[in-house]
Amino acid sequence: MVLAALAVTYSASAWAAAPPSAAWKDTTDGIHAFLTFDSKVDPSLAAAYADRIDYVWGSTESRIAWWRASKNPNVVLSKYIPFTRDPAPNASIGKDEHLAWWQASHPELVLYTCDQKTPAWECFSGEGCSHVNVPLDLTQPGTLAYQLKYGVDPAKAAGYSAIAFDNFGLRNQWKACGSFSGPNGAWKQIYDAADPEHDAQYALDVIDWFRRATAAIHDRGLLVIPNFSTDDLDDP
Repeated sequence: MVLAALAVTYSASAWAAAPPSAAWKDTTDGIHAFLTFDSKVDPSLAAAYADRIDYVWGSTESRIAWWRASKNPNVVLSKYIPFTRDPAPNASIGKDEHLAWWQASHPELVLYTCDQKTPAWECFSGEGCSHVNVPLDLTQPGTLAYQLKYGVDPAKAAGYSAIAFDNFGLRNQWKACGSFSGPNGAWKQIYDAADPEHDAQYALDVIDWFRRATAAIHDRGLLVIPNFSTDDLDDP
């Protein structure tokens, strides 16, 4: 599947937020390129070709310094964050312990399938299912607050100029159904139990979250670049 990275720099009037302080290069003329990830890029190549790259989608934090020291110090460097999953898994615990941590610390934010037991894990061909980045309920205000505190704010402090949201989509591909976010931790049904994948409410919830997330990130002076698949647009 070919995914398109879309640069999002909506106006302050659209999102009721100040425009980001980071800026895009004028792409009116010429051929402009971006780099997807830089973890395997040799620093000497960055030094030689940095001025040909407008932005790096998913830049490695340890590489920020030599991008800034290159002949294109204003290149847009974006921090990779999966848009609906834990943005900062605890590296000190094993992959099978992440769910237990979330269930103990923020049980109301974990997003489950309709059996009310299985998290709505994202599973990709050739990669398996992610059991580290726990799926989160975007309808809960606490989700965005967590993403900002543990994903976005550290990225700004590290010197990034943008956030790269991965796996952004409007279709409930992983059949998320609800969360234990009701009164006293009761189950809250969010999407149609009969066919959650095609529930139009999911797209509306994603758009609402994205509006709030973009406004908050722009307020912090950062740009937003989601990795969006146009396959979602063909879904009934």
